[in-house]
This record gives sequence, C-alpha cells and structure tokens, in this order.
Amino acid sequence: LLNLIGKHIKPSSLIIDYGCGVGRLAGPLVNHGFPVIGIDISSAMRQHATNLIANERFVAMTPAMLDQLIGIGVKADCVLAVWILQHCPDLEAEVERIYRCLNKGGIVGIADMRHRAIPTDQGWVNDGKNVKDALTRRLTLIQQYSYNPPNAPQSLRENAYIAFFQKNR
Repeated sequence: LLNLIGKHIKPSSLIIDYGCGVGRLAGPLVNHGFPVIGIDISSAMRQHATNLIANERFVAMTPAMLDQLIGIGVKADCVLAVWILQHCPDLEAEVERIYRCLNKGGIVGIADMRHRAIPTDQGWVNDGKNVKDALTRRLTLIQQYSYNPPNAPQSLRENAYIAFFQKNR
C-alpha cells in the first residue's frame, strides 16, 4: 500500500488513517516520514496506536475531533481507509467526512470487501450499499486493483479490492 500511495502524494503529505485501530498502517507511514492523524471510534484502539507508534508525527483522535479540525481548516492530502468503510453503519456520513477533510487533488485509498458487513444486534448484515459507488458520488476513481496477496484465501481474493480516488472539486 505504501508503494501505491507513494505514486500519488508528496513525502511530507498529511495522511489520515481512517479507522486506525492499533496503528498497524499508521506506524510504517510515520516511519517513512509522513505526519499521520489516526481516527478511530474506540478509545482502546486509539490508546494502543498512540503507545505502539510513540512518535510526534502521529496523533490519534475521534471522528468528532477530526470534525473540529476540519472546522478550523485542517485538510489532508491523503485518507486511507483499510477494511473500515464496509463496516460503517452510516456510509454516506463517513464518505462526506472523508471528502471534507481532503485538500482538492487529495487521494483516498481503500481496501474493502465487495459487500458490506454492518454490525447489528442480530450479527453482521449486508445492507446492500456499495462503498465504491458511495465514494464515486463525491470523488473520481483513479485506480483499482484486485486484492491478491500470496497467502490470502481464495474467497478473500475474489471478494476484496484496493481502490484509489481523487478529490477534483
């Protein structure tokens, strides 16, 4: 993923790791010199990421805190959402937040499944929404790849993808 995003952004670009979890993606980005804002709804995940990365170029915060930064004009050059948007109950609100936090010309990179899996009190459900379609209503699709790591199960390779979008307006 680092090689793919490197084609689209400058080395000093601010990156938002949307759904940062424990920081597995943000850590290598910070180690390559990028400033990274990690966004996660879980306070435990944000704390783990902060402890794991322990670098002044990384800060973890809630989506509401990101909204406050957007409100004062903070924008990113890149948003990465890896295995996240397929699980967000309000997909349109998340896409809108991502759009608002991007500079014009900014890049969104996602890895996701072709179907959604929303957590409910009755288990995981597919609400029929399409993440790629939701993103293309606000952003321009610039590249798409099959997800094909060497040891991934066949079902994952058949149902997952990586895509890059750009904010042109």
